[in-house]
Amino acid sequence: LERRSIEALRYLGELVSFYDESGAPLMRNPAAVRVFGDAEGGARFADDFVDPAQAADARACLAARRPFRADTCVRTVDGDRWFDTEARPVLDPVTGTPAILVNQRDIAERRAHAEAIEHSRRRLAEQAEALRLLAAPVIRVGDGALALPLIGKLERERVDVALAALLAHTARERVQRIVLDLTGADAIDATIGAELLRIVRVLRLQGITAVFSGLRPDLARAIALAGLDLSGVPCFQTLDHALRA
Repeated sequence: LERRSIEALRYLGELVSFYDESGAPLMRNPAAVRVFGDAEGGARFADDFVDPAQAADARACLAARRPFRADTCVRTVDGDRWFDTEARPVLDPVTGTPAILVNQRDIAERRAHAEAIEHSRRRLAEQAEALRLLAAPVIRVGDGALALPLIGKLERERVDVALAALLAHTARERVQRIVLDLTGADAIDATIGAELLRIVRVLRLQGITAVFSGLRPDLARAIALAGLDLSGVPCFQTLDHALRA
C-alpha cells in the first residue's frame, strides 16, 4: 500500500510538497520539482509568495496550527505563476514532529478567464457610461447659455440623467439660460411632461431660465391633451428661434 501511495504521488499532476515546521522543504513530488526545483536547498514555504502580506498570513495560520488556503502568485523556475495553494499542519511520518503538507493546483487558465470577464465587465461599464453621456449631450451655445437635445424615447431614467448632466455644468460654470430641445423627441405623455417640468423647476431654483424648443405640432397636442401647464415656460418652434430670443 505504501509503495502504491508513493507511485500515485509520483504521477500526480497536482503539486505536493512536504516541509518541516520551520518551512524548510523536505520532499516534493515530480510535478512540484518541475515547477519549484529540487527540495534540497529550496526556499522555505511562503518565501516565494509574491505578496508579502499573503506570505505572512500563511505563516501565521500554520504557526497557530490552522490550515491555510488561498489563490497565491508564486515565484517558480519559469517565472511568477498562480496556484490554488492549500497548506495544513501535519506530523512528519518519519520523525513524528510537526510538519507542513502543501498541495497546489495551477489556476493560470482560471485566472485568465476571470480577468477576461472582469475586462469585459469594465468595458461594458465604460460603454454604458458613454451611452449615458450621449443620452444627455449638453452643448454650450453662447455666453452663459446651454442646450440639451432630448432625442428618441424619453423615460424617467433619461430625464434623471439629463438633469444630472445639467447640474454638473451649472456647478462648475456660470449658466443663465438652458434650452431643452425636443426636436428629436418621441411622443410625450403626462408622466414625462411632468418630469421635464421638474427640470425647469430645479433650474429655476438656481436662478437659471429654462425654455423649450422644437415643439412640433404633435408634441404640442400631446402636451395639451396631458393637461400640462407650460404657461410659465417660454416655448419656441425651433432651437434657432430659442437662441435668437
